[in-house]
Amino acid sequence: MANELIGAFNWLVNRLTGDSALTAIVGARVWAEFAPDVDPATDARPAYPFVLFHLQAAEDIRGVSTVRVLTRPLLCVKVLGQAPYEDLQAAADRIDAVLHAAPGSTFSFGGDTYTVAACLRERPLAYSEFPAPGVRVTHLGGLYRVTIY
Repeated sequence: MANELIGAFNWLVNRLTGDSALTAIVGARVWAEFAPDVDPATDARPAYPFVLFHLQAAEDIRGVSTVRVLTRPLLCVKVLGQAPYEDLQAAADRIDAVLHAAPGSTFSFGGDTYTVAACLRERPLAYSEFPAPGVRVTHLGGLYRVTIY
């Protein structure tokens, strides 16, 4: 069986960048783990707002013996901006509309075939950080459990 995490990451990027309402807000700025130093679309530092996601945890579900039948990654998906929560609400709402209770889908990536059977938000999240004096970066989103095999 292929690495289902790679399949889940690919599915997530395609779901988020395929939503015209979300891309109207963040463009193609949807990245795994961290924002790049230079946005490939603009050759400049990434502009806010943008979407980041990363693996929070994962579990394998086994059938008889050691046969793994599916994987359930918990993914942190959030919009980041230098703005109050209210200004990020539309993007966070779109993330939730696109991911929570998304219909199942089967797709191929990297020569492997994956099926996403479910995606549900388990927890909301909201917090701010101050990476430099006077600079606030707000995070708004949720923790989403994807069932993939």
